[in-house]
Amino acid sequence: MSKSPGFISAARHETPASKHIFRDAFNAFEGKVMDRNLVATYLPIRPEGGSLEGVFELYSDVSPLLGKINETTVKLGLGLPLLFAMLYAALFLIVRRADRILQRQYVDLEHEIGERRRAQEEIHKAREDLENRVEQRTRQLTFEISEHKNTERELINAKEKAVLANRAKSEFLATMSHELRTPLNAIIGFSQMMKDELFGPLKNDSYKGYATDIHASGEHLLGLIVDILDISAIETGQLEMLKEEVDLAKAATASIRLVYAQAKKGGVRLSSVIADDLPTLIAEERHIKQVLVNLLSNAVKFTPEGGSVTLDVRLDKGGAARFTITDTGIGMDETGIEIAFKPFSQVDSALSRKYEGSGLGLPLARGLVESLGGVLELESKPGVGTKVSVHLPPRAR
Repeated sequence: MSKSPGFISAARHETPASKHIFRDAFNAFEGKVMDRNLVATYLPIRPEGGSLEGVFELYSDVSPLLGKINETTVKLGLGLPLLFAMLYAALFLIVRRADRILQRQYVDLEHEIGERRRAQEEIHKAREDLENRVEQRTRQLTFEISEHKNTERELINAKEKAVLANRAKSEFLATMSHELRTPLNAIIGFSQMMKDELFGPLKNDSYKGYATDIHASGEHLLGLIVDILDISAIETGQLEMLKEEVDLAKAATASIRLVYAQAKKGGVRLSSVIADDLPTLIAEERHIKQVLVNLLSNAVKFTPEGGSVTLDVRLDKGGAARFTITDTGIGMDETGIEIAFKPFSQVDSALSRKYEGSGLGLPLARGLVESLGGVLELESKPGVGTKVSVHLPPRAR
């Protein structure tokens, strides 16, 4: 019986067992062999249902296998360091490249941080500069607003003074006109009596001519005084109007007659177109005639010889009376129109010397028309002529 521990263990436990052993010399089937690595296997022999009768001992030569294992171990021992060296080299290159990338990124990051810092500094400076500018502009605006308020107060004061001065002027003109009216009426009356020779014939015809001139001049001056009184009353809001029925056709015809002599003297053709269906207007007849005479007189005065002036009177689509005065006179531009509507103004000083007048015609006409609740419109072109339209409601204010 073998004394091998494996044999004994298999005998005791009745289980197979294996172990590796080395033999300097070993008797195999092919003969005696030397230096062999063996695997000893012990198999218990036990009949079916019986007790252990013996142990079968089997030896397998694993020397070639161990040789290959040792050879592989040597190869691995030599290859692994080389592999590790290659891996290390590759890892080193990777780490080095990664380090360079990180260094570049770090440099870029530092540059970006620097740029951001500079940008923040610039933003901070710009904000401070903006705040300073806003503060300066705020102070400037505050000063300008203060100056503007002061200027506005001065303008308001100046306007109030101008209104007071204009009112004082209007009141003075009205007072003086009233003072002039009484002696002027006497002059007109006495000159009429002399012209009509009520107290006997004048021995010298020159006296009769002088009386006629005095009467005409007095009538002209009285008309001017009446215009001054009316425009003064309009400016102060004290114009008084009678409420009476006015026949528009008769008022227009009478106005044409009043300026006929002036037109004939200047060689101007004066014509009128008056509709048949004109209603009566509730207003003051004197003011209607005053408007038409002023506008017709202006048109005749500024129309050269051979020109024409036409008065057209009709109802418009809204039922309002419309007076249209058209001339072929010298006309005027926008600036001239603006000046012409100012009292006591002339468009051109040269014209004021050539065409005498007080400068009250258009301002007075517009003031009277607006006081009646109407509208006065003017269109003009230099060298072509002027068109004035007056629209009056059926019932004045």
